[in-house]
Amino acid sequence: EMIAKMELEKEKDVIIDCKYHRALIGQKGETIRETKEKFSNVLIMFPPQDQKSDIVKLRGPKDEVDKCHRYLTKKVKELIESSHSIEVPAYQCHKFIIGKGGATIKKLREETNTTIEMPSEGSKSDMITITGRKENVDRACDMIMKIQNDQMNIVSEEVSIPPKMYNSLIGAGGKLIRSITEECGGVSIKFPSADSNSDKVVLRGPKDDIKKAKQLLLEQASERELHSYTAEVRANPQHHKYLIGKSGSNINRIRESTGTRIIFPSDRDEDKELITIIGKQDGVEQAKAELLAAIQKMENVRECEMIVEQRHHKHFVAHRCEVLHKLEEEFAGVTISFPRSGVISDKVTIKGPPSLIDPVKNRIQEIVKDLKERVTITCEIPQKNHRAVMGPKGSNVQQIEAKFDVKIKFPDRNTGRGMDDGQGYYDENLENNFNENQPMVNGDSEGPNPANIIKITGKAENCELASQALIDSQPIVFEMDVPLEYHRGIIGPKGQNVKDMMNQYEVYIDVPGANLQQEFIRIRGSPAAVEEAKRGIEEEMRKFDEEKEDRRLKSFKLTLEVDPDYHPKIIGKEEA
Repeated sequence: EMIAKMELEKEKDVIIDCKYHRALIGQKGETIRETKEKFSNVLIMFPPQDQKSDIVKLRGPKDEVDKCHRYLTKKVKELIESSHSIEVPAYQCHKFIIGKGGATIKKLREETNTTIEMPSEGSKSDMITITGRKENVDRACDMIMKIQNDQMNIVSEEVSIPPKMYNSLIGAGGKLIRSITEECGGVSIKFPSADSNSDKVVLRGPKDDIKKAKQLLLEQASERELHSYTAEVRANPQHHKYLIGKSGSNINRIRESTGTRIIFPSDRDEDKELITIIGKQDGVEQAKAELLAAIQKMENVRECEMIVEQRHHKHFVAHRCEVLHKLEEEFAGVTISFPRSGVISDKVTIKGPPSLIDPVKNRIQEIVKDLKERVTITCEIPQKNHRAVMGPKGSNVQQIEAKFDVKIKFPDRNTGRGMDDGQGYYDENLENNFNENQPMVNGDSEGPNPANIIKITGKAENCELASQALIDSQPIVFEMDVPLEYHRGIIGPKGQNVKDMMNQYEVYIDVPGANLQQEFIRIRGSPAAVEEAKRGIEEEMRKFDEEKEDRRLKSFKLTLEVDPDYHPKIIGKEEA
């Protein structure tokens, strides 16, 4: 019986690319468990992951093994079909593609049944990766491109380049064309397929970037037609940013003086040291010599330490190292390292060209001195006025912070007692907002209400100036004499006119109901905004008067008595 059973069994090797093994096994082995349940008499053996082998062994009854083989082959085919992947430039449209709360990207994924991955935060890449079945990926790509076209004025343009130039323009490993793409804001450059015999290269991206990319492509094509010379230079990747300089100042100077194109390795390149120079031979040789001289100088990089009290470290590394990045941009070629979070140390390491070390230390000492001189004061403004003082999206506060070099912190809104009126003014009763004689209740008699306290941090004199600027930004209520006949025109159809004015002047405008027969309009906002709104309302009243006068002139009527005998002659033959 055992012999008969063995005769019915067989062992089969199935060739499956090892990159699909993990998908066939599934998370925690769920997928392969389902396959084994389906073919319970078949033993399925995947090779160890570290062997990188493509051979999967099947053993069991002949019929079952063959069925399992066909099943696995079909699954692999589906995986291949569903793993088609392309990259699409984001063109700074991230927020439009993601949508509010991720609604847009979720809809795109569901409608196209694809995986759409946005560039990670802090990544230098601006490419969106779409993965799935080819037809679904193409559809998702078209939908993303439509969003970009609608939001960012993305255009496509064709440029004629002889097919014989394609390989040299693309460069080894796509390095040259990738450098043009990165230099031109991520413009998409698509060359025709090899068998199409087309000379049309398609560029897609923002209009200005397209213009720049087109010019670079044509220049490179023309240069290669006349002459093409290439040289390579090796440099430690840590030195690349020093060679490039602040905003590309160093490398642009070399490019312009030598007429060459200098390409640094990107994140995708395996060889991170190789710098490629392309152009005329004499220009390339000159650029190579300048780069080698700069590299030689970089090898003399100096490293030193300075003491900065740990309590000040947060200022330098807060908001994703905003202050630190500004320093490194100001002193291009210098690297500043603060101790990692959790490490108790006052030592800050500065590394860079010797000539920049002392200026960087002096600049850090200036910042620390400024931090030590900083004070925090309070400014009391009723919480109902806070949103108005902040301005749209905090614009007014941001301007005050920038002008006086201070930090302003408002209390949490949930510490207040009233409700938001929907127009950015905090009050229990909207009508009370217009009662200028209403007493301000700051809490109990023992001290100010914490909900009203705004904290300002900076130099003492700047804090006082910022405090006064905040106080001056408090909304006022102005009653403007406006006869009743103008009210309807100021309100506009369905209130659109008054809404537009409130948005334009950043004020709240209250037009009394017609039944109240009140001949004034209340305007609430900052003093400057109220003045602007007054002028706007006066302009609306002037337009109303002009239209009224125009209607009066057009309605002029004159009556004459004419003997009926003359009527036919006045009318004429056939009313001619």
